[in-house]
Amino acid sequence: MSLRDKILKAKIKKTSTRLLPHLQEEILKPFPGYSPRQLKKHSLNIIKEASSEERNDDEIMKSVLDLLFVSLSSERKGRECIHPSELKDACPRKIYYDLTHSPVTNPSAREIPPKLKLIFDVGHLLHAYMQQKLFKSGVLKAAEVDVDDEDLMIGGKADGIIKFEGSDDEYVLEIKTINDYGYRQLKGAPTERHQNQSSIYGGVLRRNGRPIKGIIFIYINKNTQEIKEYLIPINEKEFSEAEEKCEYIVEHYKKKEEPSRVCPSSKEDLANACAYKDLCFKI
Repeated sequence: MSLRDKILKAKIKKTSTRLLPHLQEEILKPFPGYSPRQLKKHSLNIIKEASSEERNDDEIMKSVLDLLFVSLSSERKGRECIHPSELKDACPRKIYYDLTHSPVTNPSAREIPPKLKLIFDVGHLLHAYMQQKLFKSGVLKAAEVDVDDEDLMIGGKADGIIKFEGSDDEYVLEIKTINDYGYRQLKGAPTERHQNQSSIYGGVLRRNGRPIKGIIFIYINKNTQEIKEYLIPINEKEFSEAEEKCEYIVEHYKKKEEPSRVCPSSKEDLANACAYKDLCFKI
């Protein structure tokens, strides 16, 4: 029995004085995916409610927590661009299918198990905690920074921009939460995947005119709350390769032509993990 089936079965049981079924039911609910306009309206409602003579503090707190959660969960919103986090290994054809809103033929490959969803949410809250502390210290100048390039169709968010007093240089902030095993495997540098993603952030922001000097990583051990810090330059080779890959995808997107298939057969592990396997191989 799958984890989801176990949770659904647990919901049916009579549990008059237990909290776990209520939590499980909420975790299984789909993400609402609020638009920026809806978020702004939600924020204004909180302000209006807080200033009312008949204010309800419980309702205000519930609304504040809702707003915090949806604001931190931007990765669950719809596909409209190429995400820097996927460029290193993702198949160009798969990204093309995402951009063209092609029909998903292998939906199980896209499902996020409730346990993994909870891990993501806790990670977002740790991000917010670190951002708040860095704002208070005065070195964090912006958080959740848009990283967009229309020509490359890249879109994402960096955790922040760091700027130290007495210098005009800026640094991309990347906060990573990692388990104890992964934390111990860090050998004096961020992981290659994280370095690639951050180099794309830094490269795009630099293309847009920001004086990006490098990237500062903060790694948090989720098991012990230990922290490691790394300062690295933008990897020019990685960014150049990402640019080329984006240009290739955008070229095919504009011509409405599928990029070449990467997997030699439908039995490849990459193909089996793809939401578009049947479409790609015309099964």
